[in-house]
Amino acid sequence: MAKRKIQRDQIIGKVYGRLTVLDEAKPQRIITWLRRFVVQCSCGNQSIIPLRDLRNNHTQSCGCYRVDLMRLRDVTHGMRDTPEYDVWSNMKRRCANHSTATHAAHYAGRGITVCARWLESFENFIEDMGRRPTDQHSLERLNNDGNYEKDNCAWTTMKVQCRNRRSNHRLTYNGETLSIAEWSERIGFTRSTIFDRLKRGWSVEKILTTPQRKNQYG
Repeated sequence: MAKRKIQRDQIIGKVYGRLTVLDEAKPQRIITWLRRFVVQCSCGNQSIIPLRDLRNNHTQSCGCYRVDLMRLRDVTHGMRDTPEYDVWSNMKRRCANHSTATHAAHYAGRGITVCARWLESFENFIEDMGRRPTDQHSLERLNNDGNYEKDNCAWTTMKVQCRNRRSNHRLTYNGETLSIAEWSERIGFTRSTIFDRLKRGWSVEKILTTPQRKNQYG
């Protein structure tokens, strides 16, 4: 059975990696059967690529991706002894299906995974996340039930991470929801006072508006 010929309009406008198909190129005189298309790379360069190389993902840029990757490898060369490399390695180990790492039950055991791009290389991880802003920053998932991927991760301090833990109790008052730590900073009460009042069964309004007595929790 003959293969169905792909129509020109089915290809134009499609994106393959960094390449966007603009138009079909004229066939070569010698190899008339080889269909080629004019493409524009995200870097701005235009080139002519055989259709088969686009469709099998053999070519995904004008060549700039390889150059960028080499530059990135130059930057990340020698980073195996850095905290960022340790973060990347530990992240993969915790999320491996066969993981025996400490606390793996909270990651692999809950179905938390690492995106394919970061699993592929440390270079991809650094390209997306960059270096840690300070020694106090560590990698956090913004959605604690989400996976390790660029849109769900950020370098944050331990203070911010503690506020985002699933175990943090959140209180809503006047349409605003904050953790106990955040309310403590906002209204000037100790966290112990808020916790103690919460355990006593006080309403949120009473917890946050009743003046705190000196040297006492509530």
